[in-house]
Amino acid sequence: MNVMPENETLNMQGIGVIHTSYKAMKDCPSNSRFCTGDSTIEILPSLADAMLDVQSATHLIVLYWLDQSDRSVLARPAKLDGVTRGAFATRTHNRPNPIGFSVVKLLECNGTTLRTSGLDCLDGTALLDIKPYIANNDSYPEAVLAWNKS
Repeated sequence: MNVMPENETLNMQGIGVIHTSYKAMKDCPSNSRFCTGDSTIEILPSLADAMLDVQSATHLIVLYWLDQSDRSVLARPAKLDGVTRGAFATRTHNRPNPIGFSVVKLLECNGTTLRTSGLDCLDGTALLDIKPYIANNDSYPEAVLAWNKS
């Protein structure tokens, strides 16, 4: 079995930038479903070929780097019930690798610029990747998180 050595560095580069109306952490909604307003995703021009046919998706999975997160927080009280849980059992932005994830509605595609709704990150956030959201692949209606009753 291959095991990644502790603290091994992985190389990753941003592929664009996300523009939202959220200027400070306190302004960001706790869940992308509570986002209001549109956001813009700008993909690097050198990646224009990767945009081919992206407009065929109604929704996208957007992965981004939460650069203002505290990477040292491994456990903390959950917002919903105050019970301390590990970062991997919650959706907190404070985690060892602060990768954000949102499913967004694609409103418009214009070259390497996407207009979307549903992004809950700060203005100027680095974009890591986008993928089409495919409901019959990505949705598991039977999925449950035992401690989350909402």
